[in-house]
Amino acid sequence: MKIAARILSLVVLAALTTFYVSCKPDDDPEKSETDQQIEKLNGTWAVSEATLNSGPPDLDHSGMTMAISGTAGNQSVSFSVNGRPAGPSAWPPNGTFAFGTANVKTSLTRDDGVAVSYSVTDTQLIMDFEFQMTPYTSSGKSKSVEGQWHFVFTKQ
Repeated sequence: MKIAARILSLVVLAALTTFYVSCKPDDDPEKSETDQQIEKLNGTWAVSEATLNSGPPDLDHSGMTMAISGTAGNQSVSFSVNGRPAGPSAWPPNGTFAFGTANVKTSLTRDDGVAVSYSVTDTQLIMDFEFQMTPYTSSGKSKSVEGQWHFVFTKQ
């Protein structure tokens, strides 16, 4: 009986040792706020609402989509816009957003210098910005795109 008890004790001790050794410590660092925002922003977003100076814009934005792509550890994400309305646009065909220094959860700056206030969830992206004429608009129609823009995007 003593031998059976000792063998059982050794088996339990060996099992506990194996279990302890196989457990990895939880050394995974938490994701930074920027990396969390990049994760939410990545994807293709379709315009569900667009307003200019609190009213409907002159040009139809209903078919516009924006693809955003970024990787963890970076301070910016790239974007490309498809389905922009014909004519001048407040959106370049592509570019980058850099995260703002004030609050990465609410502030982006486009590579053309346009400051964008935003909020993002897993399914919705809201962007607000003041747009003034830049090289990718025509001076003759700049009034149709200058002003305060509000975009609501839905994740595709």
